[in-house]
Formats: sequence, structure tokens, C-alpha cells
Amino acid sequence: PERTIEYDVFISYSSDDLSWVKDVLLCRLENAGYRVCIDYKDFTPGLPIADNILDSIYRSRKTLVLLSRNFLRSMWGQFELQQALHRAVSQRQEVLIVIKYDSSRVPMKLMGKTFLDWTDTSVQPHFWARLNVAIGSPGVYGTDLGVEKSEQGPPFEIQERTIEYDVFISYSSDDLSWVKDVLLYRLENAGYRVCIDFKDFTPGLPIADNIMDSIYRSRKSLVLMSRNFLRSMWGQFEMQQALHRNQF
Repeated sequence: PERTIEYDVFISYSSDDLSWVKDVLLCRLENAGYRVCIDYKDFTPGLPIADNILDSIYRSRKTLVLLSRNFLRSMWGQFELQQALHRAVSQRQEVLIVIKYDSSRVPMKLMGKTFLDWTDTSVQPHFWARLNVAIGSPGVYGTDLGVEKSEQGPPFEIQERTIEYDVFISYSSDDLSWVKDVLLYRLENAGYRVCIDFKDFTPGLPIADNIMDSIYRSRKSLVLMSRNFLRSMWGQFEMQQALHRNQF
């Protein structure tokens, strides 16, 4: 469907999580200057719910899903998620951002996506800054995004990137404690600009794209080799891409 963009972001959530959405998430987004579309103030009375949902998704630059147990039990939540995924595929744009609000399992159809984990204490200090990066600058409206963007290149195409970091740390999440409390601490205290997943990956992008960006925007890749790392699928991917870069 062809619609004009009027909002920065549409919030998809379960009504059982309304308190946090209204008092925390919506408040922070609007205070940051974003124009937010949300059901209780923007759905048109008298229209079918499905039509209101589709209008909201396609009139917003991004759809922000608050993933929780309540959301996964919600029929309309699943409909909103499916429609946002359909738009992402048909337009070849990263329009979906996921916040993991509790310990619920991430659905298989979202595997491979970078999401923001509100329950992760390592993420919380960088949470709002990363969310702002994922949404982009506020106030870009009026652009018609209803047509397929067939001119875009393949998602894993290696592009020339500007070096922004001294080092990218590749590690297993099972080794996070030492990485965060010792390695990252020592490197940053020595003046190095460090790229690491929990503060620098962009929510909404495929994990593979975030990894490639991090490797090619850093002067060096630092691999923490461990049994945990060798069992990690993404660890192996990161090491393979760093070795590939080293050959060129």
C-alpha cells in the first residue's frame, strides 16, 4: 500500500504492558522529539482494527515491537509483527525494531535480527542511545515508502566504511563478565575507542550486518578465544569475516 510517512515510529505492544509503554517508552521517545503513533491516541474510531494497524505501520518510518510474554499471547500483536515483517521484506528496508522486555523467547522468525534487551544490565546504560540510532533522526516525514525498493543492493554487500574504532571485541556472551569488567575496562581506560555488541550494534539490523559493520569500521578485531567462543555460531562468523578482511 502507498501511504505518506507521518510518524517516526509506531509502537506495537500488548495492552498488559501499557503502563511501561506509556510512562517510560512513549515519554522518552516524545521527549527526544519523535512523533510516535500508538493505538490509543492515533487509531481512527470506526475503522476495522486491521486497517488501523496497516495504516499505522505504513505511515511510520519504523515499527517498534515490545516483545514480551503478553505480546506473544496477543492475536493482534502477532498480526502487527507479521505485517511489519512483510513490509520489511517487500520494501527491502530495515523498518522493524524489537525490544525484548522480559525473559520470553525470541520467535524463530526474528532470529538473526539485532534486538534491544531491556532485561540485560549490560545493555541498559546504552539502551536509549541505541534506540535513537535505530529509529534515526526525528522529523523525516512526507516520503512515500509504499513502493518496493528494488534498487537496493544485497544486504551483505561489503562497502567501503570509515574507520571509527580502534578495536572490535569478538567474544562469547558466556564470557561477558570478564570482557566487560576486565578487558573493556582496561582498553577504554587506556584511551582506546572500543566497538562491542551490547553498546554499538544497531537494533533492527540483521546481526550479520552489524558484525560486518563493526569489523570494517575498526582498525583491529580482537577475538577472545575460549571453549564458549568455539561453540558459538556467531563467534565463528565474526572470526571468519575478520580473517577474510585480513586477506585484502
